[in-house]
Amino acid sequence: MLLADSMLPEFFNKEEIRIMAEAVEDHRASSKHDPRSIYGRIASSADRNTNVDIMLKRCYEKIREDYPEETKDEIIERVRKVLREKYGGKSSYAAKKMYFEDPDFEAGLEKVEKITRDPIEFRKLYDNPTT
Repeated sequence: MLLADSMLPEFFNKEEIRIMAEAVEDHRASSKHDPRSIYGRIASSADRNTNVDIMLKRCYEKIREDYPEETKDEIIERVRKVLREKYGGKSSYAAKKMYFEDPDFEAGLEKVEKITRDPIEFRKLYDNPTT
């Protein structure tokens, strides 16, 4: 989308647009490689979500969309596993892609690690959403 924006050349040269496009492409924690520039690291850090309630809701909605045949309990367990892998503490892949100190994000990782440990307790979050 960035490369298709016809207004950008009015403000930026080709090299600047290429750097921005790389930053956008590289910013995701799920990327298989580290960002190619400091700008990708900045975009990655700026895009971090530290609100656990939002993490729970977004993940649930995405998995419900991707697996419409699954029951609510199956979706919730899948959400728990995804969140644990992505955000579940210092060993999660989002934690491994931290390029700058971010105490808020670190606190969010700890909270996700804690709430995803026990499948039964995690399930209760969807019955009584007060994370």
